[in-house]
Amino acid sequence: MFKKLCPLMGIYWDRIIQTRLARKQTFHFEIPNDTYVSLKVYNTYGAEIAELAGKKYSQGKHTVEFDPTNLSKGIYFYAIKADKFSASQKMANS
Repeated sequence: MFKKLCPLMGIYWDRIIQTRLARKQTFHFEIPNDTYVSLKVYNTYGAEIAELAGKKYSQGKHTVEFDPTNLSKGIYFYAIKADKFSASQKMANS
């Protein structure tokens, strides 16, 4: 389920890829207190493709969906920031 990415802040994060037909990607995160969360998708050139989250979220578990059907096949990166925590990973759109 959720992976604890930042033990000191209690931030949990997970990404689940649903069926290939839907091609939707679901991002899950859990935060220990009310905080501003940013979740963005970038191409390999570093240009922002989509902003999936960019607001203050309340304490608890949250889910954000991303539909990449309008994107070209290739490699993309997503980045999440919350308080002093940040993480990024790559994903493939095939």
